Amino acid sequence: MADSTPEKDQKPSQRSASDVSGTAAGVAAVPTPDMSACMDKFARSFEASARRWELIVYPLLFAFVILAAYGFYLIYQLTNSVDQITGHMDVISERMVQIADDMHGVAGDMGQVAKNMQSMTGNLEQITVSVGHQDHSMGAMSVSLEHMTQSMSMMSTTIYQMRYDTAMMGHNIHNATGPMRFMNTFMPW
Repeated sequence: MADSTPEKDQKPSQRSASDVSGTAAGVAAVPTPDMSACMDKFARSFEASARRWELIVYPLLFAFVILAAYGFYLIYQLTNSVDQITGHMDVISERMVQIADDMHGVAGDMGQVAKNMQSMTGNLEQITVSVGHQDHSMGAMSVSLEHMTQSMSMMSTTIYQMRYDTAMMGHNIHNATGPMRFMNTFMPW
């Protein structure tokens, strides 16, 4: 089945020009390069390309490692912060329970405050009634004081009149004692 012809077993570079011209009639023959030269050229271009990639990939890998380490550091700090927050939340919840208990006490005290306020309201009503009575009594006292003022004014007028009459009487006695003065020299006292 394998009918090998000498033309097919030969390397392309070993084929003769007549063989190449026979296969492509009317087409100019192109010389083919040697396979080792192609591989050598491919290896050199691959090495040059690899050097270019090394200049890009190695710094990128280094930056990725640094960023990954920084990311792990941030995650570690976040977990520590969350742990601290949960610790503080425990304390806050305990304090909230205490505040709730204190609020129940305050609510109980508010009932007593309400009772005291009602008692004070009753006392204030009594005070209002008492002040009303005092106001009425003060009105009566004011009227009495007006009468006393009038009476004192009349007494003052009467006393003034008495003083005047006494002065006149003294004047009259002085005038009446004139004739009797000569008798004073005869009296032993």
